[in-house]
Amino acid sequence: MFSLGAHSDTFNVVARALVEAQPETAAVLQGVLWEPPGQPNPAAATPTPPPDVPGSNPMDEWLTQIHRDTSALLVDAIGEAKMRELRAEGEASGGYQASGEPAGRRAGSRWG
Repeated sequence: MFSLGAHSDTFNVVARALVEAQPETAAVLQGVLWEPPGQPNPAAATPTPPPDVPGSNPMDEWLTQIHRDTSALLVDAIGEAKMRELRAEGEASGGYQASGEPAGRRAGSRWG
């Protein structure tokens, strides 16, 4: 069974790679990856060893910056309202949640 939560970092990088050629797809993908409050990403439950140097984890900082860059590029490409609409569509698809199956492979999904 596929767990999207375990691969959310990879999907954030994929969204960034898609944003210039397929901004709508990138926005939906960001919505799929959204973690609702009180429903943490299953991958986040895995403890991360402390970094060698005090402070933040450089990988987390890099991934956060990728997400921010993708969001800024989406606003430039399709506007904030359309970005929010498409993210909501991705979020509504269920993302990484309960089924453990990618949203696009569920019956009735337009992405399947």
